[in-house]
Amino acid sequence: MDYELKKEISGWGSWNARKYLETYYGSPIGDTFETLDFITDELKDYKNKPFLNGLEFGTGPTLFGALATCPYVQKLHLSDYLPQNLAEIQRWLSQEDDSFNWDICTAYLLKKEGIDPTVENITQRSNELREKVGKLLIGDITKGWPLLDDKGHYDLLVSLFCADSITSSKEEWHQYMKNLFNLAAPKGTIIIGALRNCPFYRVGDLYFPCANVNEKDFEDVISAMSDKIESHTIRVRQVDACEDEGFVSVIFARVSLK
Repeated sequence: MDYELKKEISGWGSWNARKYLETYYGSPIGDTFETLDFITDELKDYKNKPFLNGLEFGTGPTLFGALATCPYVQKLHLSDYLPQNLAEIQRWLSQEDDSFNWDICTAYLLKKEGIDPTVENITQRSNELREKVGKLLIGDITKGWPLLDDKGHYDLLVSLFCADSITSSKEEWHQYMKNLFNLAAPKGTIIIGALRNCPFYRVGDLYFPCANVNEKDFEDVISAMSDKIESHTIRVRQVDACEDEGFVSVIFARVSLK
């Protein structure tokens, strides 16, 4: 694959939350469904004993991760660095007319869970998430404690395509992962998703930085924090349909803390 590294990488002042949603979730493809599969498979044992509290860090303007996590937590907070991303989420929570439609992802999740994806059941899952979402928080993963307005630790921490998707430096990514892990409670569970072997990703006509990480980088990060970690699982999934966006595979990890 030709990554055309000569392309100019855009700054975050160029970010357009709605364009991102239209690019990746208007017609969801492989990476989205692989992510939903991983979350559901890794958390299914918690359906009848949900985590007390959960945090999705680095949501962007999306809710697919939250919809997947919803059945396995009693309360869920969502965090992102960009206010316009959180504004998109708030539109959906408030059921505003121009809010992005997540019904395709919700229907996929319900079917995977063995639930008939009827309009009624899709609405029920959507309303369940609206009830469980507590706070929308500003987060900055470059900080040792990434949540600016919250000091709590979380039993379940989910972060999808965040730490890797804001920097072209593996060294910075490594530090961001350590910062992220600080948010998890002892005995907590962490779910991570990242673009694999990806130096940039495309949103419309713009290109944004990516840390170009692979499974060895994940192993290195986990090894560096081995004193905190009880066990971990790493999975690689091919998503060839995403080649035009700058990547053809993704990495997922589940980490259980001591």
